[in-house]
Amino acid sequence: GMGGDVQVCGGKATMGCGMEASQWALLHGLAVSSGSSSTSQNASANPGCGLEQATPAPVSIRPTPFPKKAFQQAKRLAHSANVAMRTAANKKEFLLEAVAPAAEHDPFTKRLVDLLVQGDDPQANQPNTWKKNRLGVLRADYMVDQATKSLLQVEINTIASSFAALATRTSEMHRTLNRKDQEHMPVNDALEGVADALATAAMAYQVDEGNGEVGGKDPKDVVLFVVQPHERNIFDQLWIADRMWELHRVSTIRATLKEIADESRLDENGSLWLNGKRVSVAYFRAGYSPDDYPSEKEWEGRARIHTSNVCECPDVALHLAGTKKVQQMLAVPGTLEGLLGEESPHVDALRECFAGLWSLDGLQETEAVEIALANPKQFVLKPQREGGGNNIYGEDILPVLHSRKGLGGYILMQRIFPPLHRTPMLRNGKVREVDAVSELGIYSVFLEKDGQVLVDEGVGHLLRTKAAESDEGGVAAGFAVLDSPLLVEDEAYWASL
Repeated sequence: GMGGDVQVCGGKATMGCGMEASQWALLHGLAVSSGSSSTSQNASANPGCGLEQATPAPVSIRPTPFPKKAFQQAKRLAHSANVAMRTAANKKEFLLEAVAPAAEHDPFTKRLVDLLVQGDDPQANQPNTWKKNRLGVLRADYMVDQATKSLLQVEINTIASSFAALATRTSEMHRTLNRKDQEHMPVNDALEGVADALATAAMAYQVDEGNGEVGGKDPKDVVLFVVQPHERNIFDQLWIADRMWELHRVSTIRATLKEIADESRLDENGSLWLNGKRVSVAYFRAGYSPDDYPSEKEWEGRARIHTSNVCECPDVALHLAGTKKVQQMLAVPGTLEGLLGEESPHVDALRECFAGLWSLDGLQETEAVEIALANPKQFVLKPQREGGGNNIYGEDILPVLHSRKGLGGYILMQRIFPPLHRTPMLRNGKVREVDAVSELGIYSVFLEKDGQVLVDEGVGHLLRTKAAESDEGGVAAGFAVLDSPLLVEDEAYWASL
């Protein structure tokens, strides 16, 4: 039967485990599309063909131990992360000053900044004068550092924070397959939390009709999912659309940035129309990476949404607030205090989990380079370009630091070394046990309307577990699976390693 006896996924039981996990995953839509290989430019947002190649999502077969106190700390930080990102997005001068050096090195950041500034300039062709609501669906990612036994923040994602649905299903699968450990597996409400927030944003949408009249919500309005043309992670998105309809009767449509450029129009009230439907909320699951803009068309699609009255998740300001450059600025002593106020309880809460971060353009540069050259293993260079370019670790940072060329395009970060755990990873129907490290993601949502915050809460979690090194069984270093935490009292957790 399902679960019950499958306690340890080792030895002979492992194959059975893989089979049960695969069956459960497909039964409950814990799946990814293996995707068509075609990359034609006119690929659509609704890849019918991708679906007959659905496979179980790569998962761990059992939950991975995680220290309970660190988990609770991360959950508590959800509100602080919301406040910090919301405040950064609302203080345009701070935001523009923070990302200016990144925009110099990275054309992608520059384009986003241009959109933001253009909206302010009445001389520009299309100022955005509409009243707009803003929705945040964030995921803050943390690791536990073994040396200090502390929870450290890796980053806060403010755009296209994925896996809320699949993480929720993974938590459920682990409960079914590991019945003895129920009380140590925290309930995960990520999927419903995100779906609720999007539905609430849809219901809060209003059109300012210019004569003091405000048009109410129309049940025919739709939430637009802005997606990539060949989305493998489509089930994660379809689940959210499904919950929005089943629980709130809110309809959704999907379109790529190119389709939005080609097929949408703005009316005189700033409303965005697509396929005969008025859009209330634009939920970006694409547009976070330079790769999402192969031509000017895609930028045209992004700009049209930006200049409309649609509630954006996220708008350009909140997108920029989530960049690495802003993260590094917030770590500079005094910045958070300046942003949130000296007295804010969020300052200490956030600061406690900041890893070491240094800018490589200007004041901090010399000191940062010296520290890193002395002990390169303890550091990672992260490109400021979002979603593109790779992190550089350990000894590999030396030539970059020595050459000093293009250094401003990176930030330097303390490298976090989390504990290793043996993880039975299900991939392509086979289970392999590998040494792996885990990253905890905490979802949070907020909705702003006319300067009021209507929604502000943490909503569930994700554990992403990655192979620490390649093994002969074809699992590559960095290969990641969806996972869930098995909470262990701190003393027992650290003693067990």
